[in-house]
Amino acid sequence: NEERVIPATGHAYKKTTFPVSCAADGYDLFECQNEGCGHKYKDNWVKDRQHNYTETKKEATCSTAGLITYVCATCGNRKDDVVIPALGHDMEGAVVSKEPTCSDEGLMTDKSKRCSRTVTETIPALGHDLDIAVIPATCTEGGFTKSTCKRCNYVEEYNNIPALGHDKKITNAIAPTCVYEGYHLYTCARCGIEDRETLPALGHEYEYTPDGNATCTQDGTRTGKCIRCPKTISDYEPGSALGHSFTLYISNSNATCTDNATEWAACDRGCGTKDVREIPNSALGHNYVGNLCTRCHAVKDEDSSVCKHIYPDNWTVIITPDCQNKGAQVKVCTLCKNIISESLPKTGHIDHNGDSKCDSCDKKIVIVEPQKPEEKPCSCDCHAGGIKAFFFKLINFFAKIFDKNARVCDCGKAH
Repeated sequence: NEERVIPATGHAYKKTTFPVSCAADGYDLFECQNEGCGHKYKDNWVKDRQHNYTETKKEATCSTAGLITYVCATCGNRKDDVVIPALGHDMEGAVVSKEPTCSDEGLMTDKSKRCSRTVTETIPALGHDLDIAVIPATCTEGGFTKSTCKRCNYVEEYNNIPALGHDKKITNAIAPTCVYEGYHLYTCARCGIEDRETLPALGHEYEYTPDGNATCTQDGTRTGKCIRCPKTISDYEPGSALGHSFTLYISNSNATCTDNATEWAACDRGCGTKDVREIPNSALGHNYVGNLCTRCHAVKDEDSSVCKHIYPDNWTVIITPDCQNKGAQVKVCTLCKNIISESLPKTGHIDHNGDSKCDSCDKKIVIVEPQKPEEKPCSCDCHAGGIKAFFFKLINFFAKIFDKNARVCDCGKAH
């Protein structure tokens, strides 16, 4: 018998992707689908992210509570709201809100500092006493010419000038980095009011360099370096597997009369993978002598019914069998040269010269000697000795002369 090595099939993985969320890492789970294997592993990890809450604030008023809400901009998760209690009214104290004019009553007003709630009282009309003034424009309020009653604050406005707007200048700045926010601090050159503008963090921006470790079937890794900071990362470069390369094919020289030969090549990259392919139009074709192929012993399909075949008594051996291959012998019709054939069985390994090797293929032959059965000592009377053995043998002697059944002892001999 000959032993044959069957190569391992290799794992056949099924990939299941578990996406990343705010609370859990993402990864790919690879499970081998080959029966009885059960091998699995996790790869391509994506680390978990924290919730990115956005704050929305509704200010409290004198009579209405305020509310601060926090909602994750990534997954929509909402954590506990913060309630701002209502402030209650905080009255300023009674003031003259409208001086009496020449024709109208004035008003005494007390109002809340935070909301529109007011309490008013009337003041008798005094009559008009006008004063004219020019009000210059500011950053937030327009300018105008105003005629005002000195007693009742009656106002007539005209010649309106638009508000100037702030004249902002950058007085302080911090540039954002990959992970930290920056800001611009503006100061108005006219009114001195300050305004701060937040500049979002830039985030990392990587330039990648392949690590040069891709194989025929496995993507290689790459190293990314941030263009702004020393941060580096390493991950797999998708689609970077090289693929097999087969260029040097060697023929197996196994063409037959009807089948093409095959050829094989090892991967040029040294991964050990082999490719076998068929060589087109390499079948040898039959080589008939008479109607028998000399290579495969196929008989040509010819109409030989018109001949009354006469074949010799003896076969002619055309292929001698050996220990590993069958042989063939033929008979040729003496009239039409039609050929009939039959195969000869393998001879098996033969060792004529006693060197424990096959004379044909030189394969080592191990001869196992049969074990002789253990001989049991005979216990019959013929082996007992003395007068008793003498009479036992004498009786068996005459029994055999007169064709009667002789006694047979335990050793298997008839006496």
